[in-house]
Amino acid sequence: MTAPRRPLQPISWWTVVIGVAAVVTAMWASTTWLLAEADRAPPGARGGLRIDAIRTGLSVGDGSPPTAAV
Repeated sequence: MTAPRRPLQPISWWTVVIGVAAVVTAMWASTTWLLAEADRAPPGARGGLRIDAIRTGLSVGDGSPPTAAV
């Protein structure tokens, strides 16, 4: 015999707001940090490294693994 199932409870709006704020903060912090690191590279390599930094920072927010540079 199985226990009766409880109905699902919706997530409160403030939980969603906190979650979105955490994701946006992680995206901003990682992108800022990676861009600062890219700016320390030699001038010829900065462009590609900055693009990779932005790509990686955005992938932090959407949860996908960063892709390798082509």
